[in-house]
Amino acid sequence: SSLGIGDTRQALDRAPQLLRLPTEQVVQAAAFVLDFCNSSTKLIRLDPTLLCYDVLDLEHGLGQYLPNMMFRGNATQAAVSVRTQLALSPTMALAVVKMGIDGGMEERRVSRALGSAGQASGKATQTIVHETGRTYRGFKKTKDGKSSLG
Repeated sequence: SSLGIGDTRQALDRAPQLLRLPTEQVVQAAAFVLDFCNSSTKLIRLDPTLLCYDVLDLEHGLGQYLPNMMFRGNATQAAVSVRTQLALSPTMALAVVKMGIDGGMEERRVSRALGSAGQASGKATQTIVHETGRTYRGFKKTKDGKSSLG
């Protein structure tokens, strides 16, 4: 089923940030959620803020994080389970979906932070090695009587 005018107003009342987001981002998020929910609009109607997520966060959270945390890595089983739960208890399905998205976003944030820390550590190590080599070469010249101080 599609979202009607009344649904659109309700969605904007509950997620006013949708007006500030690029249309393409909202369309991509809607397409992903609809595909994940087998064309059901129940989740979007229940929580229109799902349309505010970047599609990469949705893909990672629902395509990788959720399956790995709850379904032994089986993305198909994760989607089927959410769809089944959507028919039985939409609020429970929403809770599972939000847990997957939020967990995936946190996982990606930590991964980026660790990557940045690793790069910084690598650069610091390079600097230390370079300076140590330079100091050693200077020491060697002085020891061998080739001091530039003369």
